[in-house]
Amino acid sequence: MDWMIMRRRFSSILPFFFKGQHMDYVVKILDSCGFSPDNGIKRLIDKCLITITIHNTLWMHDLLQDMGKEIVRKESRKEPSTRSRLWFYEDVRYVLEENAGTNNVEGIKVVLPEGDDHDMICLSPKSFAKMKRLRFFISRGAHFSGRSLDYLSNELRVLDWSNCPLQSLPSNFRGEKLIDFQLYGGRIKDISGQFKNLTIMKFSECKFLTKISNLSSCSNLQELDILGCEHLVEVHDSVGFLDKLVRLRLYHCSNLKIFPRHLKLRSLQVLTLHSCSKLQNFPEIECKMEYLCLISLLGSAIKELPSSIGYLTPALKELFMPGQCTKLMHLPSSIHQLQNLTVVFQTDYVGCLTGIECLSIEGGMDLMRFPISVPHWQHPKSFSLDKYTNLAKEEISLTMRYRTEPKHFHVTTSGMIKRSEPESSAELLPMPVYNWYLHDFSFYCTSTLQELDLSCCDIVSLPLGIEIYLELRILKLQHCEKLQEILLLPPNIQELYASECFSLERFPEVSTKFQFHTSCGLRDLRWIDLSGCHKLLANIGS
Repeated sequence: MDWMIMRRRFSSILPFFFKGQHMDYVVKILDSCGFSPDNGIKRLIDKCLITITIHNTLWMHDLLQDMGKEIVRKESRKEPSTRSRLWFYEDVRYVLEENAGTNNVEGIKVVLPEGDDHDMICLSPKSFAKMKRLRFFISRGAHFSGRSLDYLSNELRVLDWSNCPLQSLPSNFRGEKLIDFQLYGGRIKDISGQFKNLTIMKFSECKFLTKISNLSSCSNLQELDILGCEHLVEVHDSVGFLDKLVRLRLYHCSNLKIFPRHLKLRSLQVLTLHSCSKLQNFPEIECKMEYLCLISLLGSAIKELPSSIGYLTPALKELFMPGQCTKLMHLPSSIHQLQNLTVVFQTDYVGCLTGIECLSIEGGMDLMRFPISVPHWQHPKSFSLDKYTNLAKEEISLTMRYRTEPKHFHVTTSGMIKRSEPESSAELLPMPVYNWYLHDFSFYCTSTLQELDLSCCDIVSLPLGIEIYLELRILKLQHCEKLQEILLLPPNIQELYASECFSLERFPEVSTKFQFHTSCGLRDLRWIDLSGCHKLLANIGS
């Protein structure tokens, strides 16, 4: 293609559809349209017409963007239907409502700010019938009426349509060249087509969407995002066998009950089933998924994970199952195979976890058992318990005594801790959680613990045993509203955070330092936060 013609076509396409887009996306779309994007983009960069940002996105100056639009406007000053691109709202409305489109129209993009008071665009079944070469249709913020279309161009590469009024796509629309398919809101009920080149599929707030049908033809699909489709009930089994799928994310699909029973997704990196509150079954893993690094089941009703989860080794690093995941009852023993798992958030059960460095357990006020398989959790660096008010003291003590080199421990609980075998259901252990931790675990980690977080605990006095933690560098006591005194600190402490300890009155080391301007015995102490400790500050001042 002659360079001047190519530059003219590139200059008219890029300002409309690709400013701010990632270069991989830009190249893929342009290549599908028959351009030579690598060559053309390089020459446009050399001519300083476009730039590539540090985030690998395409950018151009607003003036150059306006120049590109002016090139298109000159194609036909008075008749927008004969231009190659349409972007003014009134031009788009005219062409669609009057069925005035022509084969010249290759792209339509209308973007309106949310809340703009524009007239609704009234579609008829023939609105797109004459636009046989339409490659891009992007509409955001505009509103449409009309329930069906007789025709959509099979040349479409991008179909990105918010408030889409269609209940289904036209029966003669195959979508074989479609690469990016996104719907926001609207009335779509089901999706079908032969989307063999599709790489991105996103549905957001599609309140009428009840089913994701057979997608076995979408062999190149890389991203499937379904967000806030509250009436979605079923995702077809074929989704579990899309070999190039990299990201599978479902958020707030509160009626989803049927999900693929088997996953054979060799390229998958992210799996999210967030707030799918009726989804009870996690699929069997059918192959090694060596790129999957994150699974999130927040807010789901999943009761157990299959033993085949061991196939996810070695890439899986984050498995999120926090307090919202209230139905989870069982983790398989094979989870210990996940050697690189670094963060596990969960509610009511923790299985044997080899190689996990950071374990954070939240919610689950009724947790009584803490069955981490003792031989398998060998090298923790961080251990966090949040609001486990019924957790048996003996359970954690038994677990921790076999651990080696814990460096961080975090406890947040304002209640008492139950015995593992109480004489009566009401019997409570009469000491707060921090006391039994410091007393029972001192033998196991006084030489390794570097950070201790007891924020929001019902501490009255920091125990005398605290000074034997020789490696402790950071101590957090924020919002310990009953804390009255800090008599001793570990000798090598560097940072103390004790803000909002409203009852704190006695802290001899600090009082001596401030009243007599002498150095205290804590030679490494470099930061103290006592903001909101009004009683202590008043005592120091007096």
